Amino acid sequence: MDFEIVLQNLLREYHMNVTELTRQSTLHPSYVYKLLKGEHSPSLHTLELIADVFGLSVSTLIQLTEQDH
Repeated sequence: MDFEIVLQNLLREYHMNVTELTRQSTLHPSYVYKLLKGEHSPSLHTLELIADVFGLSVSTLIQLTEQDH
């Protein structure tokens, strides 16, 4: 599963919007939108920030992207 789909699913599952994600993660909104469109691949640091917001480990977040591959 591509990262953008995983991120979209997490936002939906946690009833969170991009504004809330960026507030909690300190990521810039335009960068998050590019992640959601698949225009950027997240760095390890970005994965750490996003995983922390959702209470996940980075390895769990990566495993979600590897499902169905």
